[in-house]
Amino acid sequence: MKKKVTLGIFSFMIVAGGVVSVGVNAGTFFGDKQPVAQATSKQTTSIQDKMLNAIDYYKTVKGSYYRNIAGQKYTADFEVNEGSQPGSSVILKDEKGNVTKEVKSDADSILELNNQDRSYKKGLRDKNFDIPAERLKKNSEGQLVAYYRNDPAAVRYAEEVTFPQDFAFWMNNENKNYSIVGEEKYLDRKATVITGTLTDVMARKLKSDQFKFWVDSETGVLLKMITTSGGQEVNKIEVTSIAFDKDVDKTKFTTTETKGYKDKSPKFEKLKK
Repeated sequence: MKKKVTLGIFSFMIVAGGVVSVGVNAGTFFGDKQPVAQATSKQTTSIQDKMLNAIDYYKTVKGSYYRNIAGQKYTADFEVNEGSQPGSSVILKDEKGNVTKEVKSDADSILELNNQDRSYKKGLRDKNFDIPAERLKKNSEGQLVAYYRNDPAAVRYAEEVTFPQDFAFWMNNENKNYSIVGEEKYLDRKATVITGTLTDVMARKLKSDQFKFWVDSETGVLLKMITTSGGQEVNKIEVTSIAFDKDVDKTKFTTTETKGYKDKSPKFEKLKK
Protein backbone atom coordinates (compact mmCIF):
# COMPACT_ATOMS: atom_id res chain seq x y z
CA MET A 1 0.00 0.00 0.00
CA LYS A 2 1.27 3.47 -0.87
CA LYS A 3 0.13 6.87 0.29
CA LYS A 4 1.21 10.03 -1.49
CA VAL A 5 1.10 13.58 -0.16
CA THR A 6 1.96 16.45 -2.50
CA LEU A 7 4.35 19.08 -1.15
CA GLY A 8 5.28 21.57 -3.85
CA ILE A 9 7.08 20.38 -7.00
CA PHE A 10 7.98 17.10 -5.36
CA SER A 11 6.17 14.85 -2.93
CA PHE A 12 6.97 12.27 -0.36
CA MET A 13 6.04 8.64 -0.59
CA ILE A 14 5.11 6.52 2.37
CA VAL A 15 5.96 2.99 1.28
CA ALA A 16 4.88 -0.02 3.32
CA GLY A 17 7.83 -1.27 5.33
CA GLY A 18 9.96 1.67 4.16
CA VAL A 19 10.61 5.24 5.18
CA VAL A 20 9.19 8.65 4.39
CA SER A 21 11.25 10.30 1.67
CA VAL A 22 10.64 14.03 1.88
CA GLY A 23 10.70 16.05 -1.34
CA VAL A 24 11.86 19.59 -2.05
CA ASN A 25 9.00 21.91 -1.16
CA ALA A 26 8.66 24.72 -3.67
CA GLY A 27 5.94 26.34 -1.60
CA THR A 28 2.65 24.59 -0.96
CA PHE A 29 0.19 27.46 -1.26
CA PHE A 30 -3.05 26.58 0.50
CA GLY A 31 -3.15 24.28 3.51
CA ASP A 32 -0.22 24.07 5.88
CA LYS A 33 1.41 20.79 6.85
CA GLN A 34 -0.53 19.44 9.78
CA PRO A 35 1.17 18.95 13.14
CA VAL A 36 0.09 16.63 15.94
CA ALA A 37 0.04 16.95 19.73
CA GLN A 38 2.07 19.69 21.40
CA ALA A 39 5.41 18.82 22.96
CA THR A 40 9.05 19.86 22.97
CA SER A 41 11.97 18.17 21.24
CA LYS A 42 14.26 15.96 23.28
CA GLN A 43 17.40 16.74 21.24
CA THR A 44 17.57 20.48 21.85
CA THR A 45 21.14 21.02 20.65
CA SER A 46 21.51 18.85 17.54
CA ILE A 47 21.80 20.58 14.17
CA GLN A 48 18.93 18.48 12.82
CA ASP A 49 16.75 19.64 15.69
CA LYS A 50 17.64 23.24 14.90
CA MET A 51 16.65 22.71 11.26
CA LEU A 52 13.34 21.22 12.38
CA ASN A 53 12.73 24.17 14.72
CA ALA A 54 14.68 27.00 13.06
CA ILE A 55 11.90 29.54 13.68
CA ASP A 56 12.62 29.27 17.42
CA TYR A 57 16.18 30.56 16.98
CA TYR A 58 15.57 34.00 15.45
CA LYS A 59 12.96 36.76 15.52
CA THR A 60 13.54 38.13 12.04
CA VAL A 61 15.51 37.05 9.01
CA LYS A 62 15.94 38.64 5.60
CA GLY A 63 18.10 37.92 2.59
CA SER A 64 18.30 36.47 -0.89
CA TYR A 65 19.11 33.10 -2.43
CA TYR A 66 19.48 31.34 -5.76
CA ARG A 67 17.65 28.11 -6.55
CA ASN A 68 18.26 25.59 -9.32
CA ILE A 69 16.40 22.35 -8.70
CA ALA A 70 15.05 19.99 -11.36
CA GLY A 71 15.52 22.69 -13.97
CA GLN A 72 13.52 25.25 -12.00
CA LYS A 73 15.71 28.34 -11.64
CA TYR A 74 14.96 31.56 -9.81
CA THR A 75 16.23 33.95 -7.19
CA ALA A 76 14.21 34.86 -4.09
CA ASP A 77 14.29 37.89 -1.81
CA PHE A 78 12.68 37.28 1.58
CA GLU A 79 11.78 39.16 4.76
CA VAL A 80 10.36 37.21 7.69
CA ASN A 81 9.14 38.21 11.12
CA GLU A 82 8.67 35.38 13.61
CA GLY A 83 8.31 37.77 16.57
CA SER A 84 5.25 39.84 17.44
CA GLN A 85 2.85 40.26 14.51
CA PRO A 86 4.44 37.47 12.42
CA GLY A 87 4.37 37.76 8.67
CA SER A 88 6.49 37.37 5.57
CA SER A 89 7.26 38.61 2.08
CA VAL A 90 8.91 36.55 -0.65
CA ILE A 91 9.67 37.91 -4.13
CA LEU A 92 10.68 35.48 -6.88
CA LYS A 93 12.66 36.62 -9.91
CA ASP A 94 13.59 34.81 -13.12
CA GLU A 95 17.11 34.63 -14.51
CA LYS A 96 16.67 38.01 -16.20
CA GLY A 97 15.73 39.66 -12.91
CA ASN A 98 12.03 40.00 -13.72
CA VAL A 99 9.65 39.57 -10.79
CA THR A 100 7.47 36.53 -11.48
CA LYS A 101 5.68 36.04 -8.15
CA GLU A 102 5.21 37.76 -4.82
CA VAL A 103 3.89 35.91 -1.78
CA LYS A 104 2.84 37.78 1.35
CA SER A 105 1.36 36.66 4.64
CA ASP A 106 -0.08 38.43 7.65
CA ALA A 107 -1.97 37.33 10.75
CA ASP A 108 -5.01 36.14 8.80
CA SER A 109 -4.22 35.26 5.21
CA ILE A 110 -1.72 34.43 2.47
CA LEU A 111 -1.64 36.29 -0.84
CA GLU A 112 0.19 35.10 -3.94
CA LEU A 113 0.53 37.56 -6.84
CA ASN A 114 1.46 36.06 -10.19
CA ASN A 115 3.02 38.77 -12.33
CA GLN A 116 3.17 36.57 -15.43
CA ASP A 117 -0.61 36.37 -15.94
CA ARG A 118 -1.55 39.20 -13.52
CA SER A 119 -3.57 36.90 -11.28
CA TYR A 120 -3.73 36.32 -7.56
CA LYS A 121 -4.69 33.65 -5.07
CA LYS A 122 -5.70 34.47 -1.52
CA GLY A 123 -6.36 32.00 1.26
CA LEU A 124 -6.93 31.72 4.98
CA ARG A 125 -4.02 30.79 7.20
CA ASP A 126 -3.77 27.74 9.38
CA LYS A 127 -3.28 28.94 12.96
CA ASN A 128 -2.49 25.64 14.63
CA PHE A 129 1.04 26.15 15.95
CA ASP A 130 1.27 23.13 18.23
CA ILE A 131 4.63 21.37 18.11
CA PRO A 132 4.53 17.67 17.17
CA ALA A 133 5.37 15.35 20.03
CA GLU A 134 7.71 13.44 17.72
CA ARG A 135 8.98 14.65 14.37
CA LEU A 136 9.75 11.26 12.86
CA LYS A 137 8.17 8.06 14.10
CA LYS A 138 6.85 4.73 12.90
CA ASN A 139 3.13 4.13 12.56
CA SER A 140 1.32 0.86 13.28
CA GLU A 141 2.35 -0.50 9.88
CA GLY A 142 6.02 0.13 10.50
CA GLN A 143 6.14 3.11 8.14
CA LEU A 144 8.40 5.97 9.15
CA VAL A 145 6.28 9.15 9.03
CA ALA A 146 7.43 12.79 9.16
CA TYR A 147 5.47 15.38 11.15
CA TYR A 148 5.78 19.10 10.35
CA ARG A 149 5.33 22.30 12.34
CA ASN A 150 3.29 25.18 10.98
CA ASP A 151 5.11 28.48 10.61
CA PRO A 152 3.53 31.55 12.30
CA ALA A 153 5.04 33.73 9.54
CA ALA A 154 3.57 31.39 6.87
CA VAL A 155 6.61 31.71 4.61
CA ARG A 156 6.10 30.26 1.13
CA TYR A 157 8.88 29.18 -1.25
CA ALA A 158 11.68 30.58 0.96
CA GLU A 159 10.77 28.29 3.87
CA GLU A 160 13.22 25.82 2.34
CA VAL A 161 15.87 28.25 3.63
CA THR A 162 14.24 29.92 6.65
CA PHE A 163 12.58 26.78 8.08
CA PRO A 164 14.20 23.77 6.34
CA GLN A 165 12.12 20.95 7.77
CA ASP A 166 12.04 19.08 4.46
CA PHE A 167 15.82 18.90 4.28
CA ALA A 168 16.12 17.92 7.93
CA PHE A 169 14.01 14.86 7.13
CA TRP A 170 16.55 13.78 4.53
CA MET A 171 18.77 12.98 7.53
CA ASN A 172 17.67 9.56 8.75
CA ASN A 173 18.99 8.64 12.17
CA GLU A 174 17.78 5.07 11.81
CA ASN A 175 19.90 4.11 8.82
CA LYS A 176 22.63 6.72 9.47
CA ASN A 177 22.63 8.06 5.91
CA TYR A 178 24.49 11.28 6.80
CA SER A 179 27.60 12.58 8.55
CA ILE A 180 28.46 15.93 10.13
CA VAL A 181 31.88 16.62 8.63
CA GLY A 182 32.78 19.90 10.29
CA GLU A 183 32.14 23.62 10.39
CA GLU A 184 32.99 26.34 7.85
CA LYS A 185 32.54 30.08 7.49
CA TYR A 186 29.74 31.05 5.11
CA LEU A 187 28.61 34.67 4.66
CA ASP A 188 30.37 35.48 7.94
CA ARG A 189 28.28 32.83 9.70
CA LYS A 190 29.41 29.56 11.26
CA ALA A 191 27.97 26.80 9.11
CA THR A 192 27.72 23.13 10.02
CA VAL A 193 28.61 21.00 6.99
CA ILE A 194 26.62 17.80 6.48
CA THR A 195 27.03 15.18 3.76
CA GLY A 196 24.75 12.25 3.06
CA THR A 197 23.21 9.72 0.71
CA LEU A 198 19.77 10.26 -0.80
CA THR A 199 17.02 7.69 -0.51
CA ASP A 200 16.13 5.79 -3.69
CA VAL A 201 12.96 7.87 -4.11
CA MET A 202 14.75 11.20 -3.80
CA ALA A 203 17.67 10.00 -5.92
CA ARG A 204 15.26 9.34 -8.79
CA LYS A 205 13.45 12.65 -8.37
CA LEU A 206 16.61 14.71 -8.17
CA LYS A 207 18.72 12.59 -10.55
CA SER A 208 21.37 12.56 -7.82
CA ASP A 209 22.85 10.19 -5.28
CA GLN A 210 24.49 12.43 -2.66
CA PHE A 211 23.60 15.65 -0.82
CA LYS A 212 25.58 18.27 1.06
CA PHE A 213 24.22 20.96 3.40
CA TRP A 214 25.73 24.10 4.89
CA VAL A 215 23.47 24.92 7.84
CA ASP A 216 23.72 28.00 10.04
CA SER A 217 25.06 26.57 13.29
CA GLU A 218 23.24 29.07 15.49
CA THR A 219 19.75 29.00 13.95
CA GLY A 220 19.39 25.88 11.78
CA VAL A 221 18.65 28.02 8.70
CA LEU A 222 19.84 26.48 5.43
CA LEU A 223 22.67 28.48 3.85
CA LYS A 224 23.51 26.17 0.96
CA MET A 225 22.47 22.79 -0.42
CA ILE A 226 23.78 20.79 -3.35
CA THR A 227 23.01 17.35 -4.70
CA THR A 228 25.47 15.48 -6.87
CA SER A 229 25.59 12.51 -9.20
CA GLY A 230 28.92 10.81 -9.63
CA GLY A 231 30.53 13.81 -8.01
CA GLN A 232 28.96 16.31 -10.45
CA GLU A 233 26.66 19.04 -9.11
CA VAL A 234 23.04 18.62 -10.23
CA ASN A 235 20.85 20.77 -7.96
CA LYS A 236 21.60 23.75 -5.77
CA ILE A 237 20.19 26.25 -3.28
CA GLU A 238 22.65 29.01 -2.37
CA VAL A 239 21.98 31.92 -0.02
CA THR A 240 23.73 35.04 -1.29
CA SER A 241 22.89 37.42 1.58
CA ILE A 242 21.33 36.99 5.01
CA ALA A 243 20.76 39.01 8.18
CA PHE A 244 19.17 37.91 11.45
CA ASP A 245 17.26 39.94 14.01
CA LYS A 246 17.40 43.20 12.06
CA ASP A 247 14.44 45.48 11.35
CA VAL A 248 12.11 44.26 8.61
CA ASP A 249 9.54 46.24 6.63
CA LYS A 250 6.21 44.89 7.91
CA THR A 251 4.30 46.93 5.33
CA LYS A 252 5.49 44.34 2.81
CA PHE A 253 3.37 41.72 4.60
CA THR A 254 0.00 43.28 3.75
CA THR A 255 -2.36 40.98 1.86
CA THR A 256 -5.00 43.53 0.83
CA GLU A 257 -3.49 45.06 -2.32
CA THR A 258 -4.71 43.13 -5.39
CA LYS A 259 -5.57 45.97 -7.79
CA GLY A 260 -4.79 45.06 -11.39
CA TYR A 261 -4.77 41.32 -10.68
CA LYS A 262 -7.48 38.77 -11.54
CA ASP A 263 -8.81 36.61 -8.72
CA LYS A 264 -7.97 32.94 -9.27
CA SER A 265 -8.42 31.85 -5.66
CA PRO A 266 -10.06 28.46 -5.13
CA LYS A 267 -13.70 29.15 -4.33
CA PHE A 268 -13.58 27.48 -0.95
CA GLU A 269 -10.62 29.70 0.06
CA LYS A 270 -11.89 33.08 -1.11
CA LEU A 271 -11.97 35.86 1.43
CA LYS A 272 -14.19 38.90 1.57
CA LYS A 273 -12.27 42.08 0.78
